[in-house]
Amino acid sequence: MDAKVTQVQLPNGMVLLLKEMHHAPVVSWWVLYRVGSRNEIPGITGVSHWVEHMMFKGTPTFPAGGA
Repeated sequence: MDAKVTQVQLPNGMVLLLKEMHHAPVVSWWVLYRVGSRNEIPGITGVSHWVEHMMFKGTPTFPAGGA
């Protein structure tokens, strides 16, 4: 199996890692954020944890639990 991974950086700084795998007719999409307590400024902590919880609460348009 070919292990080649293609890296592309968009003009906005987002990095995409692409790997083609032809053994199944599916697409997998992962989003990883470089945020967390280690990225917080001393004195302003807990923001990452709060955002994590808010992401999973859902909205009227996109309810919690996904599709």
